[in-house]
Amino acid sequence: MIFAGDGRRVPGVGGGAGGSDKGPDKRDGALLGESKGGVFEFLVGRSLAERLGSAAAFHRDVPGGLLARLSGYEAHIRRHDPALARALPGMALETASALLARLPPGAGRKGARLVGRAPGTAPRWGEADLVLEGGREPVGLSLKLYGAGNRVNTKSGGARSFIARYFPSFPRAPFLQDRLNAALDRSFDEMAQELHEMNGLPFEGGFHGRWAGPRGGLPGALPPRERRAVHAFYHGVAGLLHEALTGMMAEDRRAFAESLLPLLGVSRGDVLQATCFHDRDASGGHVVTGVLCEDAGELRDGMGAL
Repeated sequence: MIFAGDGRRVPGVGGGAGGSDKGPDKRDGALLGESKGGVFEFLVGRSLAERLGSAAAFHRDVPGGLLARLSGYEAHIRRHDPALARALPGMALETASALLARLPPGAGRKGARLVGRAPGTAPRWGEADLVLEGGREPVGLSLKLYGAGNRVNTKSGGARSFIARYFPSFPRAPFLQDRLNAALDRSFDEMAQELHEMNGLPFEGGFHGRWAGPRGGLPGALPPRERRAVHAFYHGVAGLLHEALTGMMAEDRRAFAESLLPLLGVSRGDVLQATCFHDRDASGGHVVTGVLCEDAGELRDGMGAL
């Protein structure tokens, strides 16, 4: 049982839940990612608190609503990837050990708090998932769990606000954002009209009610000809975004590199990021292949090649 550190029994959490060793289908993939991230953050926090002598405070400070949500996450992981459920405590322990080697004296002595998913705390701490208190200053921890072969999206800013939100130091950012939004609207309508013509449906803006039924909600569910039209739309949008980003980088490389830090999950100088890398072994289990801990300064130095 994952949530067994404080003696509280949480409905829906147990060690005997069934599941299949088969991976999740596309409908469950996003929820599985959300679930394993939430459980991993809890387990790293618990491991750190136990090592730092503040376990009781850690469990006391987890809001009941958050604990119930985490229990649902665990149940989902056990159903769809029981091997991962068995491996997560060990991954969290190795991540906590790597973090302990980087913490300043006294950090965590007074407690470790979950802030990334707790209501009312995220804006203050930005991308941090945990905060350790007790040292000279609180220390924020940003946690990432990366499986081999997976893509990492640390932020999903939305195309309609991405440039303006993450590159505000560039005077041209509002103009570039407006231009991208106008192109999005125009090319989306062109794609929608093309797809309707392929299927003999009238195009009146948006998608006809008869469109969605047999196709599902993913581009991969479309027939090849229709999928090519959707991919062409993606390609055009990506090209405009690439043009905007390379232009800003050429204008001011230092400011551009600084703007990338929030996208990497570290926008504050007092946040330490830990990434746990894992892969499948021959038996189908999950094994840790490495843990990387970096602060904003180290990430900034690593972008010097820009």
